[in-house]
Amino acid sequence: MKAVQCVEWGMPDRLVVSDLELPEPKAGEVRVRVEAAGVNFPDALIVQKKYQVQPPLPFTPGTEVAGTVDALGEGVSHLKPGDRVAAFVGLGGFASSSARRQRRLRRCRRESGPTWPRRSRSPMRPRITRCSIAAR
Repeated sequence: MKAVQCVEWGMPDRLVVSDLELPEPKAGEVRVRVEAAGVNFPDALIVQKKYQVQPPLPFTPGTEVAGTVDALGEGVSHLKPGDRVAAFVGLGGFASSSARRQRRLRRCRRESGPTWPRRSRSPMRPRITRCSIAAR
């Protein structure tokens, strides 16, 4: 899979595109094929080492994603492959796939047509909020 990685601290223009192994979901996890990722101010601060979260190098930034479930780990009950979801993932969102705990994901209503990920040109927070409210 492709991922945008921070391999050295600095401005966002120092991020590199890398080929990584496709993550296999563990028990209680869901793998999401990422179709859209929110780009937020904290993402730029994290890669410059100016944010309270300072992960070890190399890492994949990106905190918000939306996409389609494509694999399930053991014990996942409320999602199935093909479900459209949104999530706050903390780190790792700027990749073509992401494996996360099922409780971090919220199912989103299916929208018609192939343009679903392109409709939101702003960060995923409004979509995640709408999904979270609907899940309560």
